[in-house]
Amino acid sequence: MAARLAAENAGSLDLVQLRAVLQDVETALDRSDRDAVRSYAGEFLLAVFKAAHNDFLFDLLKSLQEKIRNQRTSTIRMPGRDEEVVAFCRGVLQAIAAHDPDVAEQVARANRRRALELRLKMMRNSPATQ
Repeated sequence: MAARLAAENAGSLDLVQLRAVLQDVETALDRSDRDAVRSYAGEFLLAVFKAAHNDFLFDLLKSLQEKIRNQRTSTIRMPGRDEEVVAFCRGVLQAIAAHDPDVAEQVARANRRRALELRLKMMRNSPATQ
């Protein structure tokens, strides 16, 4: 919903912010710094939430993101996930800049499905579940 609303409501300042954070994400990927990719991707998501211009949704998603980030494990450690996260950021920014809410939502949903898939895989392979 945040990606959809951002595509509908983002202004020029929102796009400047999203592009700046995307550059940080890409730089972190170029340095193979997965921790920085994770951190900047989180900032990117916050910028998407903000660009939606819906305070209730922003507060809700920010709170949820904080809870998820407090987990000791991250899907970013999975092989290739850092590249997928950067591709997600690029794709959702492109859709937001084009003011295409359908594509923005599709890109965001695909990223969430992939994160869930990887999280479930991590849980199945966890020593605690064996």
